[in-house]
Amino acid sequence: MAIRADKVFLNESTSAENGSEYLIPNVGSNTVMGLSIFGTAATYTIHFEAKGNIGDYQVFGVWDETKMDLITSATETSGKLFTVDLTGKVSFRVRLSSVTGGYLSASGKVIE
Repeated sequence: MAIRADKVFLNESTSAENGSEYLIPNVGSNTVMGLSIFGTAATYTIHFEAKGNIGDYQVFGVWDETKMDLITSATETSGKLFTVDLTGKVSFRVRLSSVTGGYLSASGKVIE
């Protein structure tokens, strides 16, 4: 496995936004992302979304390394780590639907 890319989805965001899109270059390969959520926000709600070959973004499950559980959104304080299996997906994003009391950032490291 080799590091393919570093991706910033949210950069000190203080309001709702869709987040940057990561276009997966090798759709057929085993692609995994380590995702970090961090910042000064008191509360936030993010949704993990992926797109297949056709259609729009859909809510997508990721592995919460802190809770050791599969989740589709997070509403907790920052400092979270997630593992995202992007195999067979065309693109991925982290959508921020709310944030209060500061900013939130999300970045990932893609490994193939």
